Amino acid sequence: MFRDVNVLIVEDNTEIRSLLRRIISAMTFCVDTTDTLRGAMGLLDWADILVVDLKLPNGSGDALLERWTELHKGPVVVCSGYIDRDLEYELLESRAWNVLPKPIKPSVVRSVLHRYGEYIIRKNEHIEMQRIVKELQEDVIPSLREELDSSKTTIDQWKTRFWLMTVVAASAGAGIGFGIETIVKGLF
Repeated sequence: MFRDVNVLIVEDNTEIRSLLRRIISAMTFCVDTTDTLRGAMGLLDWADILVVDLKLPNGSGDALLERWTELHKGPVVVCSGYIDRDLEYELLESRAWNVLPKPIKPSVVRSVLHRYGEYIIRKNEHIEMQRIVKELQEDVIPSLREELDSSKTTIDQWKTRFWLMTVVAASAGAGIGFGIETIVKGLF
């Protein structure tokens, strides 16, 4: 289900990093791990979801969260054993989508990552739908408009093409209503 969703785990504790990797990989996510801030910085472009410890040996996870926020607006799960209520509130207000205390509970990790995996899938589907609608608006609709305006195209031919474009838009995830509205607006 989540094969196209990339999760980056940044954790310096080998046991916790390994546990998180097993849990998240078992959910079919594509997972990469690192134990350093430098290693994480090089993988941020790849990741869709970031799971990060705030206390890292060569720097603070805060710097990583700052960079992530500049690059993405994707889910961030902070895992730490050093979080009090004030810090948790601050993290949730600014950058983190979720804060998980250590020790890690596998069921909580699964629940949180499942929710964020579904979010990323819907986000990617929406981006693809926008691409298809844009292609329809820029390429297909102008050619249909030209054919409609020409005397060579009969009303029956036009109706058939309109129906086919509606099916294409609907099958692309745009939905029949949205696809029809887009095509009609482009034609008239």
